[in-house]
Amino acid sequence: SEEFANEDFTHAFRTASRYESFGRAMSMKREAEEAGDFKYKWVLVLRYDTVFFTPTDFTKFDPHNFYICSEPHWPDIHIKGGIHDIVFLSSSNTMDQYSHLADEIRAGEHSASLLTVAHNMAYAKLWQMFGKDGMDRIQYGWHRYQDVEIYRMIVHPEQNVVGQQYGALETKPRMERLLAEIGDHCG
Repeated sequence: SEEFANEDFTHAFRTASRYESFGRAMSMKREAEEAGDFKYKWVLVLRYDTVFFTPTDFTKFDPHNFYICSEPHWPDIHIKGGIHDIVFLSSSNTMDQYSHLADEIRAGEHSASLLTVAHNMAYAKLWQMFGKDGMDRIQYGWHRYQDVEIYRMIVHPEQNVVGQQYGALETKPRMERLLAEIGDHCG
């Protein structure tokens, strides 16, 4: 259709779909917590195609914070007003609060132009949650290209021209070594 040929429309559609899925997942998490009379200490939200190169040590994290992945070509998220959104980690309550973004999108509380810039919308939601004085709660838990990467960018690193200067071209051999190591332990 003509709508899907429009990049702004498709980006807005992907953003709305992503946060709708996120909202539903958090709803199921809350139901499980209520049914079992417990609260998860941590909630990790990530793209289904995320590859981790390094183990995550949860003892180094503070559940009061909201952890994201650093993007080397965005050295200061506060100047950019946007966060890299491939992985999020925080407490159950904080993730519940963040998941209201889905309701806000559905209710039309975010402009169509903001939906086309998902990184900025994610940052704006955290600003709304934490306020100016609480933005130091956004912390880096991982570094893109060193700790984590998107699978399709590993398989085709040449597509990530910006990331090449930060190590994108080394991610494919790293994944191949990781898979060989896993295979050695399984066989």
